[in-house]
Amino acid sequence: MVLGMKLEDVKGVGKKQEVLIEAGIDTVEKLANANVDDLTQLKGIGKATAEKFVSNAKVLLGDSNKATSDGSTVENDKI
Repeated sequence: MVLGMKLEDVKGVGKKQEVLIEAGIDTVEKLANANVDDLTQLKGIGKATAEKFVSNAKVLLGDSNKATSDGSTVENDKI
């Protein structure tokens, strides 16, 4: 995990931060690695929001793979 990076730094998390933390997702890295289907089980988080959270967390971490809209990744050399 990148030092100094907080869950609230992920674009779009905002008020859902508390819900994520209660579910055990308390770091940017955990959010980046979260399963979209699992996130949709949390109160107030739909599929599009879950996908956005995972994607934005990966971007924030500077993931070497690019996140896609379904939460999966595509290697850079295949883009």
